[in-house]
Amino acid sequence: MASGQCLCGAVRFSLGVEPRFFYRCHCTLCRKQTGVGHNLATLVKARDFRWEEGQGAITSWRKTSGYRNDFCSQCGSTVPNALRETPYFWIPLGLLDVELSMEC
Repeated sequence: MASGQCLCGAVRFSLGVEPRFFYRCHCTLCRKQTGVGHNLATLVKARDFRWEEGQGAITSWRKTSGYRNDFCSQCGSTVPNALRETPYFWIPLGLLDVELSMEC
């Protein structure tokens, strides 16, 4: 239903569902990760997420607290990652190739 990729296109993925719920995180870590005042993301069930290409290009960085940032080693774009020990993937919305209907 939806697909996405990093800035250079090396890492690509697809979703079996259209994201319906979105969130902004304003914590210090997310602000530093994005370089702006928040990150904008969604969660999808792992069964609805599929890597299409480029998993080998992904580098992961973790804090001892458990915070994790996965990114493309070629262009630096933050990419989806499995959400700790849950059956969900965290998806940065800016990577999606489709227009989303977001209601406030």
